[in-house]
Order: sequence, then structure tokens, then C-alpha cells
Amino acid sequence: MNSTASEDASPRLDETRTSPSDKVLTIRGGRQAGQPNFKPDEDVALAKAYLESTTDPVKSTDQSGTAFWSSVHVRFMKLSLGSTRTPISLSNRWNNVLNKSLAKWVGHLTTALREYHSGWQYGDYLNRAKAEYADSGQKFKFIDVYNVVKDIPRYAVAESAIDSRVKSALGLDVVETDCGGSGAPMITFARRPEQGRKAAKRARHESGEGDAETDKELVTLKRIAEASEERNRLQKEQLKIEKTNSQIAFFKLNPNSDAAKRFFELQAEAFLQELEASQLGKHPRQTDD
Repeated sequence: MNSTASEDASPRLDETRTSPSDKVLTIRGGRQAGQPNFKPDEDVALAKAYLESTTDPVKSTDQSGTAFWSSVHVRFMKLSLGSTRTPISLSNRWNNVLNKSLAKWVGHLTTALREYHSGWQYGDYLNRAKAEYADSGQKFKFIDVYNVVKDIPRYAVAESAIDSRVKSALGLDVVETDCGGSGAPMITFARRPEQGRKAAKRARHESGEGDAETDKELVTLKRIAEASEERNRLQKEQLKIEKTNSQIAFFKLNPNSDAAKRFFELQAEAFLQELEASQLGKHPRQTDD
């Protein structure tokens, strides 16, 4: 019943590949520069999307990092309608923040459950883990995220690491999860899938279900990519307009200065060049043979 991190079918987070044109400035918190901070419900949606992509018996081991995070992004967008997060943004958030916090939390929870205390309930061990985590200078803020991914071997507490007296006292030798409906994180031992991934993939391929689902996801990915490109284009145009308006407002403060006159001359020249170019596109010049 013991589990190892190698059973986690998702591609390693550091295997995500991006092209040079995809490189973006990332700041603390795993988000891209210019984007708002991740909200708790976004983190939970990301965890659910990650879980679904990781535990997909057909695709989880047969895709690159880029394909994996594209799959996560598709699922995330279904849970967070209207979100502007990109696959890179989601990967950064998971890799730089959530994954590290979850790994640290599981370590403290495992340590707490390794030491038996007479009369302690699960909540007492949980509080011990929280206290140990807080000693590092920051409270654990991702309980809801942990509850989503706790079944993934990477984030599950190893059964062998728990003191046998703790398991007996908490009933973990009979019941694998015990939370009392409080919403706190549960102790979970990861289970192997009932059907092997290769067998599941072969069965779905033979039925044609896998191909249809792949085509559907490709169409969805294409639509999301096109919408993202259009949104980025509009944002760039808006930034350009705001920059120009800011410059105009500045030089209008002293319109008779040499600098202001030169600025407006350049603006006029640029406008005329753009106008001529657009007219030339509508009426191409005829060239002699």
C-alpha cells in the first residue's frame, strides 16, 4: 500500500518547455508581470485541473511538459470562465508556489504523525504540523489545494512513515481518511488505478473514444490560443494608445516649447506615413514591365 513519488504520472514540472517568444517576466507568486495575484478559488481550480491531467490514465505519461500544461490550461479555463491565465502562468504558479508549499506541508504532517502522543486526536497532530510549518516564518495557506491533490502519490503521506500507535489511535488502520467533516486536510494513502494506463489507452483507442477526445481538445486549445492572441493584441494596442496620450498630455503643458513643437511634428509625420501606407495598400502602384 506504500506509495512513491515515481507513481505520479504527470510530467515533471521542470520539463515544461517554452519557445523564446513565449518567455515572459515572472514575479514572486508564480504569476506573470502585469497580471493580478492568484485568488484562492483560482488555486483550487488549478489544483483540480492538475489532478485531472495527472490522473488521466491515457495521456498522463504520454505527453511533454508543454502538452501537459496545455491540458491543465484547458481544464482550468472550464473551471474559471473568463480567466486570462496562460499555460505558462499556471505552470509558474504550480511550480514556484503551490508545489513547494504542498511538499513542505506533507513533510511537516508526516513528521507530526511519526511521533505518538497519548490522548491526541487528529486535530492535535494537524495543529502540530501547522505550528512546525509556521516556524519557518509563514503559515500554510493552501489547505483547500491540499485537499484536492492529497490522493496523488507525490502529495500523500506515506503509510509506512506513520507510527503504528498513531494509526491505531486514529483508526487509520481501518479507515484511510478521517476528518470529521471539518474541512481540514485528511490523511490519505494514494491508491493505484484499477486499470493500467496502457490498458486504458488501448481500450479507448480501439473504441475510437480517444481520437474523438483528442480532436475535441485540439479544437478547444486552438480557440483558446486564438482568443489569447487577440486579447494580447488588443492589450498592446491599448498600452500604445495610453502611452501616446500620456506623451501628448505632457507636451501640451508647454505647447510653445521647442520640444513640444518637435514632438507634434514627429506625430504629424508618423500619421501621414501611416495614412499613405494604408492608401498604398488599397491602391497598389502600377509598374511598367
